[in-house]
Amino acid sequence: MELGKRIRVVLVQPKYSGNIGSVARAMKNFGFSDLTLVSPLAKIDGLARMYAVRAQELLDQVNVVDTIEEAIRDSDLVVGTTARGAVSRSNLLRSSYTPREVARIVSRIASRAAFLFGREDMGLRNDELESCDIVLRIPSSRIYPTLNVSTAVAIILYELYCTSTSGYVHRATSEAVSRIIFEADLLLGAAKYPPFRRKRAVRAIKNILGRSLPSPREASLLMGLFRKARVRLADQTP
Repeated sequence: MELGKRIRVVLVQPKYSGNIGSVARAMKNFGFSDLTLVSPLAKIDGLARMYAVRAQELLDQVNVVDTIEEAIRDSDLVVGTTARGAVSRSNLLRSSYTPREVARIVSRIASRAAFLFGREDMGLRNDELESCDIVLRIPSSRIYPTLNVSTAVAIILYELYCTSTSGYVHRATSEAVSRIIFEADLLLGAAKYPPFRRKRAVRAIKNILGRSLPSPREASLLMGLFRKARVRLADQTP
């Protein structure tokens, strides 16, 4: 499947119709057409169509859903965007990658990927970023790091467009990756890992899986490893 058909742009609760139109225009500039709005606060009105210019057909076919879960349901890789980078190395949730780094990851897989863009005033919440496999941040000035959402979309889609899409690898499905994380979490619980460290360890595993693109065979082996280790540990517990 060509790149433009397997990338979904997801706007979470967009407030301004002009931004929706500008995002549609940026998408058409680089050959993308799958636009989803999550509980939009703005309507697709005349202003949105004016800003879309010659990409108005994207507005006619836009998908509107109530939750992020609906928006990413059929995506194998979920990329969250943020303007706030990690202040310390221990903040695994906001450990981020550049658009070029993410584009190289996406170019290696033949799966569907969803890019989540947060609200104009507050971005994505921590719990929403938790649902993402990778967190992306566009390097910008510390004085004013927040970009307009349509500018952010344009930069990211440009990098995706410029990155070669040859040499795909078959990546494990999002369900398989979720099962790996689930089994790892159960193993840590069985090992009586402290709760605060357990949560950070699970996030670290999720980060590693997000950027390493495990194959279906690798995913199966990892699930089996964590499961067998947990069972063996339970057998040895008095």
